[in-house]
Amino acid sequence: MSNLNHIELFAGCGGLSLGLESVGFKLVMANELSPMAAETFAYNFFNEKLDEQMQESQVVWLSSKFNKDRVKERLREDPRTYPELGEGRTDLIKNTSLNQKLVVGNIVQLNQWLEKNPDQAIELKNAYGLKGGLDLVSGGPPCQSFSMAGLREFDNKRNILPWEFAKFVQMTQPKIALLENVTGILRAFDIEGKKFYAWFEVAKAFTQINYIPLCL
Repeated sequence: MSNLNHIELFAGCGGLSLGLESVGFKLVMANELSPMAAETFAYNFFNEKLDEQMQESQVVWLSSKFNKDRVKERLREDPRTYPELGEGRTDLIKNTSLNQKLVVGNIVQLNQWLEKNPDQAIELKNAYGLKGGLDLVSGGPPCQSFSMAGLREFDNKRNILPWEFAKFVQMTQPKIALLENVTGILRAFDIEGKKFYAWFEVAKAFTQINYIPLCL
């Protein structure tokens, strides 16, 4: 398998990206919420030590309370306290290229930024000039509220993230989208006596943007 490329959402330390790289996929862009995981991803894939001062970095922050030169503070920042887009410090000016970048921040803000910068969404769709355009958008949204080992909270705000995944896919139009989650997402929530199947609603969201869902 060669000449294929992907964007990694909810990238973590890069386990899925590592597997894709091993079969010939080229990373176009990655997104991760946690600075701690992003630090490991940057070391593994870009050979960057983020706690050391560098002139140029492939890691950019969507929104932080700290300036770009205060990387150590950024690496200790609580992702739950990121400022709203436009209210904090950002490394992304209008039409900043995301090619070969790890974007640190939440997927909601990334989607908001792409909506404001549609030229960059088109560039991602075209995989920044790679032959054939974007092949794959992959990733595993947080699973704690779906997992049978967790609290299974129907109204947990993280439950919206599969739909944000679909919104990103709609803007970038990969040939294939791979959304990984725990088997608990197949179990219904019992809401006031009615069954709510999260996986089915997510599948519908992808159907509405002209993808054919396969649940494996």
